[in-house]
Amino acid sequence: TTDLQIGNLDLTWLVMHGCVTLPPPADADEISDVIVPGCYMLPTTWTYNSNGVHNTEYYRLGTCKSYADMVIGGTQDNGTYLYKDGAWINTLGGDGMEAMIHHDSVNIIWATNYNGALSRSNDGGQSYVSGLEAPITDAGELGDWVTPFVMHPVFADTIYAGFYNVWRSGDRGNTWEKLGDISNSQSLRALAVAPSNSNYIYAARPGGLLVTKNAGVSWEGISLGLPTSTNKITYIAVDAQNPEKVYVCFSGYSNGKKVYMSQNAGEDWINISSNLPNVSANSIVCENIGYQGAIYVGTDIGVYYSNDSIRASDSLNYWISYSEGLPNVVINELEINEAGQKLRAATYGRGLWETDLYVYENAVPEVEDISGIFKVFPNPNNGAFRITGKMIDSEDIKIRVFGLNGSLLFSYAERTNNVDKEIDLSKFANGTYILQIEMNNSHYTSKIVKE
Repeated sequence: TTDLQIGNLDLTWLVMHGCVTLPPPADADEISDVIVPGCYMLPTTWTYNSNGVHNTEYYRLGTCKSYADMVIGGTQDNGTYLYKDGAWINTLGGDGMEAMIHHDSVNIIWATNYNGALSRSNDGGQSYVSGLEAPITDAGELGDWVTPFVMHPVFADTIYAGFYNVWRSGDRGNTWEKLGDISNSQSLRALAVAPSNSNYIYAARPGGLLVTKNAGVSWEGISLGLPTSTNKITYIAVDAQNPEKVYVCFSGYSNGKKVYMSQNAGEDWINISSNLPNVSANSIVCENIGYQGAIYVGTDIGVYYSNDSIRASDSLNYWISYSEGLPNVVINELEINEAGQKLRAATYGRGLWETDLYVYENAVPEVEDISGIFKVFPNPNNGAFRITGKMIDSEDIKIRVFGLNGSLLFSYAERTNNVDKEIDLSKFANGTYILQIEMNNSHYTSKIVKE
């Protein structure tokens, strides 16, 4: 009937949708048992099959340049986790976002929460001073959900933050100065400082990319040639030796619009998306001590690798899958730990992962040209090798050799315009070492192989 009501519900509607059944008519010959879906609790047994699966959702991670066995990462809802010497600790609560470890001191750590809330630990993550972003927010600026923070490539006490503008602190976050004025009330989403020249800073916000070549005195837009009207810039990476060689990657599902490269600080852009899958590209990093133009990209379905040699030899297939052993999960951020020669990935749902950096067989040349200034030979060697280089004017040169665990094995400094130095590692074991040459606050780095 249509006039029966249960509260405000029409009984006919309830019958038609299987929520109730009417009793059989009085003259019915048989009565059938009818099971109505959703109206009975049936016995169900579940078995837990995820034991050992690390399924934390990481937004960002940070590594320590001088210490290989240390990593920190911010996670959704579960705070910030610190890994050191084989043990994990939950070092800060809340929604963890970007996190950084001081280049030279494992005791100094920065951790953030959403919208740019910044805390610093001076005791290796045991306690924190919070609210370091207050001078910026008191000025009326807001940070993005995952606010970008980066460390100076050389002077680790100096850090940068992207809110409406780019801000710099020279004292670990105690005080801040605004670098110019680019605000249009849009929070910055990505930030990068050139490793070889910190006057070059790149910053991205919805709809645009900007660069300063004079540490923020002036900024210019460099979005022409980029798909910023339809896709969002997710990450920026700058070549270790050339401050004008910059890469940006994009989110979204516009096929063939994933990664772009400029060799003149954004005056012109080259689309190097090639055979990348049509998913979001979330992070990009440059390998400072690998092959020329070596880069890694983290996407929604894994990691991909490319370098200048690959791109020159195959214009249709720039990218090599670098995901063997990785779960099929979103890669939110990649970082390279040079001390350990590792690539590390923060995934959104399967924790943190790491792998060795990409190598070719017989890849190390006998004579290596570092940035067109210094030559290293022979390489590989039996422990003895020579470094030469000639400059126009006398410069302060510092030469250092590190083990893969970050330990300093050799250090030498002089002021000269003609470098000619022989280094002997014969007392050390065969293996790979890291050579670093510092000149004018720029660092030139190479692998040294002792056989």
